Amino acid sequence: MSTSNNDPNPDPEEVANEVFEDTPEIDDAQEVEQEGAEEPLEEEEGEVAEGEAEEEAEEEGEEAPEEMAEEELPASVNEEPTKFQVAKNNVITAINNVLEKVNEGLINVNKMFKNKPNKSEFMDGNIGSMAEYQENLYEDAKYLEYLSFIKTFFERERKKSQYNKSYEGGKLVLINKTDKTKKVMITPPVIVDIDTYKTYLNREIEVVLFKIVTLIESYTMTADEQKAEFAKLKSLYITFKSQLNQIDQVEKSHMEKLAALEEQIAATAIDLNVMKDSRQDAYRQIQAPISGAVREILMKRYKENGLKPLDLNVVQEIAREHEVAPEVLEAWLGWIAKSAAYVEAQRKYTELLKSRRAEEHNHYHLMKNFIIQKPIIEFS
Repeated sequence: MSTSNNDPNPDPEEVANEVFEDTPEIDDAQEVEQEGAEEPLEEEEGEVAEGEAEEEAEEEGEEAPEEMAEEELPASVNEEPTKFQVAKNNVITAINNVLEKVNEGLINVNKMFKNKPNKSEFMDGNIGSMAEYQENLYEDAKYLEYLSFIKTFFERERKKSQYNKSYEGGKLVLINKTDKTKKVMITPPVIVDIDTYKTYLNREIEVVLFKIVTLIESYTMTADEQKAEFAKLKSLYITFKSQLNQIDQVEKSHMEKLAALEEQIAATAIDLNVMKDSRQDAYRQIQAPISGAVREILMKRYKENGLKPLDLNVVQEIAREHEVAPEVLEAWLGWIAKSAAYVEAQRKYTELLKSRRAEEHNHYHLMKNFIIQKPIIEFS
């Protein structure tokens, strides 16, 4: 707290960082859960400030007062406030700023997002459409353009490079070396962990519901003010619930895909067992061996015929040419047909297993690195 003590007008963010350096994030839902809905937030803020001031007094070697009521503050405006009073006022100011930002949904979001979102837009995205967008991400022309410029921005600086590089207001900027008025401004996508985002949404819903209860019990607002505030809270509640429902739909779609794949895998596994038995039965029907050359001829003709049974005349022709009984060739062709079907079923089974692994992998990657706001490329 050294910064807030020395500066009578400290930066609220710096003070807040010092106050909550080793403590969990403050948010309204946690305060309601810990202290009870009937206790106003202002009282807890005072308690936090006094406890912090007592710790500071102990660090300075002073005896911390057990309690400090508001009327004990200096009455005279000309009297210099003590370090304790300055610290207390600074901490209360910082906490109010922090709580205000929590109410706006900024602190949790900024820590949760891998890069800071545009607060006016990040909640407006449709989760379902963004999930579809990411399924074909590397076929999207604008995303490929973004990747091209990102590669240019982060590649090693060379004399032949077309651009100078800068960072302005959260945007990556490429400045044309020959004409500095020409710029490419890159706003990276906003990426979230969906599990963390769901926790945030549920927490914010609890905060909204608590505020609605508090609003109903309020005696300090007019009826018109209550209506206006209620409409604002209702809009927030609908937005948060809509986002949660859209996330549920994405997860439901994933589970349906997995269930369909599992059903196909199970059915194909059963078919494989049946085909294996049928293939063995066909092999038992073979009455005599044939040479490898004849077997290759049969397999080649079978493939050329589109994996369909050969005409009897073709079989008799091969039999005469290689001096083999037609019945023997027919038996071998039966086994070849069963073997081809079995191999095809094995291939299908392997592809289904790969598809299941790919679906699980892609869904995990999607939910851990979900693009909730598309990248933006601007030219000037």
